[in-house]
Amino acid sequence: MQKLTGFTQAFLCTALAVFLLYAASNLLIPLLIAIIISFLVIAIAEGILRLHFYSIRIPSFIAYSISLFLLALFGWVIFFIVTSNVTALIASAGFYQQRLNELFQMISRSLKLPPLNLAEQITQFDMTTAIRSILKMLTDIAGNTGLIVVYTIFLLTEYHFFPKKLAAIFRKKESLEKTKNVIQTIKSQIHSYLRIKTFLSFLTSICSYAVLLAVGIDFADFWAFLIFLLNFIPTIGSIIATIFPCLLALLQFTSIWPFVFVTLFLSAIQFIIGNIIEPRLMGKTFNLSGLVILLSLAVWGQIWGIIGMFLCVPILVIANIIFSNFPQTKPIAILFSQDGKIE
Repeated sequence: MQKLTGFTQAFLCTALAVFLLYAASNLLIPLLIAIIISFLVIAIAEGILRLHFYSIRIPSFIAYSISLFLLALFGWVIFFIVTSNVTALIASAGFYQQRLNELFQMISRSLKLPPLNLAEQITQFDMTTAIRSILKMLTDIAGNTGLIVVYTIFLLTEYHFFPKKLAAIFRKKESLEKTKNVIQTIKSQIHSYLRIKTFLSFLTSICSYAVLLAVGIDFADFWAFLIFLLNFIPTIGSIIATIFPCLLALLQFTSIWPFVFVTLFLSAIQFIIGNIIEPRLMGKTFNLSGLVILLSLAVWGQIWGIIGMFLCVPILVIANIIFSNFPQTKPIAILFSQDGKIE
């Protein structure tokens, strides 16, 4: 009876948590985005503070101002890329949809398959709907920009006063130092993850953009941005990020060679950065299990839609970092890892 009661309580608490996450999505999504942005601002600012110009040290205020400016500039570039490409992409979606239908009909005839098996069933995929889903996600984020900015400012303010609050909570010096060390370790690992992942996603995006530009793929800058965004989702994101521009190359050109060229080079970029460079930089701290990522994408996708799918991996990584630094929750971090090894 005790086990049954415990299981029932856990189930009800989980169901209540899921309901609250769904019901409070308009409040929680901007807050979570603001938390991730705050971590990025702090990580960039602390990187700037480590720079030395002879004996001159950069003041903290200037470092944070530069960090905020760089992120704001990056946000403006993203906004410009999206607004200048999405309208044209939606307008051209009919042409690409027709080319997709023709392609599947040709494959169906070549393989001597009944038309209903391939040409009609598969071509029910609506490219315009898929593009509009991505656009809706970006529009929702843009609509909450003011709220995200306010959250970010208050979070950075709280971060500045946090050491004083910590000192007021822990009166004993030994307890205070121990708590500070644990928090510093967690903070360093989260900052390390965000810095490395952002840099590698940006590197992947730039290399992919060069390939797409060389081949002459339509909307190359938009696909490069999408590759940058999707690379925050391990494995699955990389696959999806490669499929979209490769599919467009197949539809845009009558020759098969642009498709082959784009597929080979984008796959090579994803493989080299994702399987060779990233493990060397990341180490064993962030080796999440593929099954855990899949389940997380499914759950958060059901709760918060596409935005939830993009946010779930950073949330999962940050949660796993926190779990790995406490003996009571370390088993959870081990279960979430790929091979049971965490640093």
